Amino acid sequence: MKKANQYQQEINQLKTQLNSFDSRYFEKLQTYILSQNIFYNDETINLQLLSMLQDLIDAEKDNSDATELFGNDPQSMANEILAQLPKPKLRDQLSMSTLVIAISWFFLLLSSTSTTSGIIINLWAFILAPFLELITISLILKILHKSVYSKSASFFQSVLPKISIAILFLLCVGLILLVNNLLIIGPTITLPTPWNFFLQGFILIATLSYFFYTLTKQKHKK
Repeated sequence: MKKANQYQQEINQLKTQLNSFDSRYFEKLQTYILSQNIFYNDETINLQLLSMLQDLIDAEKDNSDATELFGNDPQSMANEILAQLPKPKLRDQLSMSTLVIAISWFFLLLSSTSTTSGIIINLWAFILAPFLELITISLILKILHKSVYSKSASFFQSVLPKISIAILFLLCVGLILLVNNLLIIGPTITLPTPWNFFLQGFILIATLSYFFYTLTKQKHKK
């Protein structure tokens, strides 16, 4: 099993041992760190969080709490941790982007207009949809990251990030559906049957192969 997943499982199990105050403290810290950059190495981050969680559990046994152990400014501490993490490699960024593109193309093929001669592919949709999805994912993470330690405690400020994320998600889905269905706005090609099935199968196999390759690579690192 991938080490990052092992660490995550340990974190989920150990968090149940925390009292309510420390649990909220750690949850916010975890969300803040994980939402900083989707391309960061999960294994490195989860190992760091696991180590901090174990220290916090030990502190509780000594009648201490999160603020005594980590301080009253968890945001500054989290920023220091993030600054010490190795920068995401270009290879990891390209791998994640490629995965988003492959999944996007697969579902676009499934939703493309079918005719007796094959399926009609809107080339603009295949260009714009992955771009919109990557931008939306990045914006959602930024909103989530900024909202964790928001200074305002008002009800409106607390629900505003959730509303913004929901609007972004719906806007992204709406734009993709709009571009994919308005064939007149750009060039289209007709992919004859059975080549459409071959292309769908190729994208699906390539995506699954990527998952298995990543899983195998992580096993060899143990």
